[in-house]
Amino acid sequence: MKRITIITFIVFFFVGMPTFNALIAQQDTVSVSERMRTSETVLTTEDFRRIGAENVGDALRNITGVYVRDGRISLRDVASDKVVIILDGQRLNLATGGGVEVATLPIDNVERIEVLRGGASARYGADAVGGVIIISTRGRQHGEQKIVNVNTRLTRASFNTTIASLQLSNSYNRFSYLASYGLTETTNDFKYTDPEGNRVRYINNDLTSHHGYFSGNYTISENSSVTLAGDYYWAEYGAPGRIGQLTPKARLENDNISINASYKNTALFKDFDFNFQAYMLFFNLKYDQPEGIVPIHSLHENDVVSIETSQSGTLLNNLSIAYGYSFRRDDLKSTDVGKRFRNNHAVYGNATYRLTLPFYFENLALTPALRYDHPSDFDAELSPKISLELSNNKPLSIGLQAHVTRSYRAPTFNDLYWPRDSFAEGNPDLSPEMGYNYDAGFSISYAAFGDIGLSLNYFVNKLDDLILWAPDYDGLWRPKNIAKTDARGIEAAFRWSPIKDHISINTDYMYLDAKDVSGDRTTHNKFLIYRPQHKVDVTLGIQYMGVELNIINQYVSRRYINAANTRWLDPYNIVNTNVSYSFRLWQMNMMTRFELNNFTDLDYMAIDGSPEPGRLYRITIGINY
Repeated sequence: MKRITIITFIVFFFVGMPTFNALIAQQDTVSVSERMRTSETVLTTEDFRRIGAENVGDALRNITGVYVRDGRISLRDVASDKVVIILDGQRLNLATGGGVEVATLPIDNVERIEVLRGGASARYGADAVGGVIIISTRGRQHGEQKIVNVNTRLTRASFNTTIASLQLSNSYNRFSYLASYGLTETTNDFKYTDPEGNRVRYINNDLTSHHGYFSGNYTISENSSVTLAGDYYWAEYGAPGRIGQLTPKARLENDNISINASYKNTALFKDFDFNFQAYMLFFNLKYDQPEGIVPIHSLHENDVVSIETSQSGTLLNNLSIAYGYSFRRDDLKSTDVGKRFRNNHAVYGNATYRLTLPFYFENLALTPALRYDHPSDFDAELSPKISLELSNNKPLSIGLQAHVTRSYRAPTFNDLYWPRDSFAEGNPDLSPEMGYNYDAGFSISYAAFGDIGLSLNYFVNKLDDLILWAPDYDGLWRPKNIAKTDARGIEAAFRWSPIKDHISINTDYMYLDAKDVSGDRTTHNKFLIYRPQHKVDVTLGIQYMGVELNIINQYVSRRYINAANTRWLDPYNIVNTNVSYSFRLWQMNMMTRFELNNFTDLDYMAIDGSPEPGRLYRITIGINY
């Protein structure tokens, strides 16, 4: 591992530029001990503010085990299509495949993000081989709004970028709501160094997006409430392509709608709650490439209908249980793969047995979990998991955790049905991928000297029947169940506030040894592509009298870009910084923020053929009333 340097520099000093991300007014209520669970990470509005996040992808970029590429999330050694994204109970993954583009999810309405690394099919079913990202919006936190609350902000940034948002929340008697609108416009064209060493312009990166959100809640009684939420996202943007295969006239368009209705009763009968949710997703993607020998004009319409019901509660003094049923139907109408559908029925449950012990680790919790999935186009699958946790209630809090999991991923519609063309063809005979995950770690937190916490986790991920696209005997790319992978690594996180509410230091580190063990003589025991062995994130925050400075440093080691490990991307070290000033004026909370990302103007690539922009500034003005 190359030497890692954390660049320090003089704080920018400026006065009187009021700005505020609407989330800043919220106080972080998550304790260090909750953040330090070994294979889990909890992010709140304080974290979003610290790193200057504009979307969910930004918020997750500096977390151990998380990699953000092309706006999608990979966890540990698995790709984005093996990570489940949950937004307010809605599963955003589509049967088409390709992973969820979290960069399209604005951060303004988000209250909390939970990152669960490791297999999670025992609760969330197919595709949760790598883990789960659970996103909760503020609109669903009932009873916390003021009578009237207005947030607005305006951001100007490099590359002719404008970001604007407006939020309104209100509460009257038993009814409360939150509504928001966001606009993003950017040309985002920039210069990069091509393979011949020339400085050339990377064009067709422009973006225009509109995002609207509404959530209304009605409290029926002290224990029950209903919520109706809707979300609309539209975006048109360029698809510049990779270096060597540039597409300066290709365009993409997203047109997405989601509708979510839920009923919650916290005391349906003694010690048990009840939750019911129904949602619909209408995700449309259009791609136009007018150039080339054969122009491409494709449209993919993904429609989802789902219902889910669950209960949880205490059955005996030391035993709590949770169980539920879900049904989901995915419909696809695509100019490429035709009309396809998948129905899935699932039942799941877990039981947690808690015991008080007469020694240092006072609390023991043992949790077996099991899920049964029955998709309409594959055999039924059982996904088991068992977890063990030991902890204490002392000022020096220590926790030990271990998990054993079996998860799976069903082939996507693209894997199965991609029509034969001059380049590729799907394979309808594919089997699901099977993943086996083992985690063991400890966490320590201590409330003295501010707050301090440390967690260390060792994991092993094994994947069988990996679906791999590769050239076949006739030169066409086809997917096959041919590969096996073996990945193991260490995740470490350190949190310290030496002067509480004034200084905070966060460090995340991951070591990953992810290998292909398929037996193929050219790829066996080679590193999986795009999996760095080392990733280090360090954040320093200083707050005093309304002024806040944050410095964020990220180091990513070499990543191989072909299966034979003969080509790679060089390591990079990126420094981002932001400084803000908040104050109160005429009963309004105001803040100004200045951000400088890629401080050293580094020329690098996170994805082969896709250059990253150089130094970027942002100035934001916001008001919270």
